[in-house]
Amino acid sequence: MAAAKKKILLVDDTAVIRRSIRSLLERGGYEVFEAVDGDDGLAKTVLHGPDLIVLDVMMPTRSGLEVAASLKSRSEYKNIPILLFTGVPLTAAKGKEHWLKQSFADDFLAKPCKFRDLLGKIEALLKRPASGRP
Repeated sequence: MAAAKKKILLVDDTAVIRRSIRSLLERGGYEVFEAVDGDDGLAKTVLHGPDLIVLDVMMPTRSGLEVAASLKSRSEYKNIPILLFTGVPLTAAKGKEHWLKQSFADDFLAKPCKFRDLLGKIEALLKRPASGRP
């Protein structure tokens, strides 16, 4: 019996980014669900129970930081790894640690990136124990 595919929820307000990443992740053997904004991302988390969430930071209705913090505050979702994925440039004042601390997300990746970098982050997060960050 084949192992079940890991489910990834991709939350991004840009359709072309969602299509590109979805295609690549599906070729990598993942089952991918899409959400178009923060509210949709929360609803699809409840609906699909993803194994991991790739979450854009800057979106309408609710930012990725708000979505991540909301999910991490709920016992039923707090162990779902969240990878923040954004084109917002990092500065000394708002670097990776700032984003992670503010949202309680598990990791961060800046757009644009190489697919192997995205896949590497996803694979590493999926291998982590359910207890969360190291």
